[in-house]
Amino acid sequence: MGIDDVIPIIISGGSGKRLWPISTKEYPKQFAPIFSGKSTLQLTLERSKLISKFSPIIVVSKGYSSLVDKECKKLNIKPIMIQEEIGKNTCPAILFAVLKAYEINNLSNVFIMPSDHLFDLDKNIKNFIKKSLKYSSKFNWVTYGVKPLYPSESFGYIETQKIDEFTEVQNFIEKPNIKKAKEYMEKSNYFWNSGIFFGNSSKIIKSIEENAPDIFNAVFSAWENKKVMSRDILILSKYLKNVRSESIDYAVLEKEKSIGLITLSNEWHDIGTWDAISKISEDYDFRKNRNEVQVDSQNNFIFSDEHFIAAVGVSDLIIVAKGKKILILKKGFSQKVKDFEY
Repeated sequence: MGIDDVIPIIISGGSGKRLWPISTKEYPKQFAPIFSGKSTLQLTLERSKLISKFSPIIVVSKGYSSLVDKECKKLNIKPIMIQEEIGKNTCPAILFAVLKAYEINNLSNVFIMPSDHLFDLDKNIKNFIKKSLKYSSKFNWVTYGVKPLYPSESFGYIETQKIDEFTEVQNFIEKPNIKKAKEYMEKSNYFWNSGIFFGNSSKIIKSIEENAPDIFNAVFSAWENKKVMSRDILILSKYLKNVRSESIDYAVLEKEKSIGLITLSNEWHDIGTWDAISKISEDYDFRKNRNEVQVDSQNNFIFSDEHFIAAVGVSDLIIVAKGKKILILKKGFSQKVKDFEY
């Protein structure tokens, strides 16, 4: 298969707790139109149209399917939507999607994207896919690493064997403490894990089967008993209850020995926290959603959809207002937002 036959896969999960109050259980972050009036899901869907002639395969929790459908209709996209009655993390979600891609064409390659990332590569996406196709024949997975811009406890890291545009993965490292993150910053062979993957569908299926056989068997059983609804597919809770919830990193990639890495030279952002958004705020059009004045104040990020917010004599704060909900936190503490109930 060539460049025009790559099947885009979008994983639209996650509750986005760290981006409260913009992101809530009822309306997670990937649907919030905060980037130049567009949601990250909409930006991801636009990218999928540039990648391939195939409609994207989207995996989503059943409760959010109407929100996905709404975003797709804006772009006249008719996806294949795999709805999970119970979310089981990224390993099962990816396997469901790749099984569908394999059904469409057993020689297919897939480009797997989260729905909540900013990925400024769209104008060069065809060349990017060509590069991925070139290297995918050598490995079971191709992933994409981002050179760290600052020490972060929010991202997973990837250790490589050498420094090059394309190299081989040595280790996947889950979110480190800040001390470790600073050590990785000083080493040239450590990258942020973008969570974006490319590969041949049959190789990926085999990799998951070998590295996480219990997940593979339970997912395959759920897949065999799926409910087909026109273009959409419903994965029933009766079978999902037997599936172990695990990320693709933990379940497969930390064990897999055949992974290549392409360095992302273009901008990539996982906008999982308000700290992450505040760092890129000048590069995106937030102004239409912000009403603020700052007096004798420095290094603050303010985001408000309705309220006019005045900050006087304060620094290093993030202030977010959405309806009747207001969040005030000191920069560097975004991870703590998920720790309270709302």
